[in-house]
Amino acid sequence: MAMAYLIASYAHKDQKYGEQDYIVHVNMVRNKTHELFACGDYKRDFMLDDLACLHDVIEDTELTIEDIRAKIGHKPYPVEQLIKALEAITKQDQESREDYIARCVENPLARKVKIADTLSNLECSIKSNNQRRISKYTNQIKRIYELAINSEWHD
Repeated sequence: MAMAYLIASYAHKDQKYGEQDYIVHVNMVRNKTHELFACGDYKRDFMLDDLACLHDVIEDTELTIEDIRAKIGHKPYPVEQLIKALEAITKQDQESREDYIARCVENPLARKVKIADTLSNLECSIKSNNQRRISKYTNQIKRIYELAINSEWHD
């Protein structure tokens, strides 16, 4: 089992995503990331999977970037790329949602996982018929694509 998944499992162990354990959301984001963006490049796909596992760890738990750097171990890709993407996908205190999304979209790995995260959240919101969240995530995915329209999607 991948270290990033073990870190996420431990970090989110007492959290819920709706009625389910939070790791269910992590797995949804992993699956959506793979479905949309797997390219057959082992190193790139592995890094995307690790980022999908860790995408909420810094924002929603007590772990820090330094904790992740220390725990992640040896990888077949440059770990600092993962760290930069993790920093990009983590909303900062006092940061507006708009500034956060704009910053996240600038990092190609973070952008891909944020798209998968947003679509997973939208899917769950539709299933539960939560109109407020449907609106939020519909607007968010639209904004991500507006900001990223000039970006290279397969970088």
